[in-house]
Amino acid sequence: MSLPVMGRLVASIGLACSAIFQWVFDGGRVYPANFAVMVTGSDILGALQELFASELVARVDAMISATDNAVELKRNLSVAYRQAKITVEVLVIVAGGAVLT
Repeated sequence: MSLPVMGRLVASIGLACSAIFQWVFDGGRVYPANFAVMVTGSDILGALQELFASELVARVDAMISATDNAVELKRNLSVAYRQAKITVEVLVIVAGGAVLT
């Protein structure tokens, strides 16, 4: 893989990465000298596509979990509301009976 770069950028890349890679400078191009496997443009494109797809899958999973949690919360709150409504009605009946006696 070669990266087209200009003078000062070549020097800064060489200084910043010299501890990690050995770079070969040749006519305005930088070559990583010790890469065992060369990375091509299609490899980078494939990696970006996988990144995008995994992000979408994570978002869909999060939304499915949120929807399931909302449905469960609605069911629990509906049951609690019905129980509270029945309790209020029983209290009204008991209070009315207490007034009559």
